[in-house]
Amino acid sequence: MSETVYLRRDNFIIRKATIDDAVAIRKMVFKTFVEYGIAADPDDDDRDIMCFGVPKENVVELVTVFDGIPVGSAILTACGEGRVKLTKFYLDKNYRRFGAGVAMLNTAVAAAKSMGVKEVFLKTRALYKEAVQLYESTGWVRGEDQPGPGPERLYSIKFSEQ
Repeated sequence: MSETVYLRRDNFIIRKATIDDAVAIRKMVFKTFVEYGIAADPDDDDRDIMCFGVPKENVVELVTVFDGIPVGSAILTACGEGRVKLTKFYLDKNYRRFGAGVAMLNTAVAAAKSMGVKEVFLKTRALYKEAVQLYESTGWVRGEDQPGPGPERLYSIKFSEQ
């Protein structure tokens, strides 16, 4: 069985996630939470990362891989009403500044668009400064702040009707 590769660059690939990626990606995401002082919530907000790589209906999971090591994740979940939610968009801090973050985000947006939806949205925290800068520099539009607990910032991209 061949893997689905969304993007291939000299130093990394972005492909469909598999169950073999699950442990490495969970460790990377939870390590990032610790770095930012965020408590993991595997029974609610972080439930999606607990089953990363397991095929699910209306869900696309992407993994970024450097030299065979899974170091980045993105989960797209169809929400109905022509919307897709992007969650668990994380890249190990040791693999940033190689163009993988922008490539991952662009690949996730393209995958969302290919699902035939009108909008992709995400929620994030202001303290994720690198992510906020990435979203704002790539055309994501900030919406109204969200009530807590949890991520307070809302960003979205709307696709034009074709």
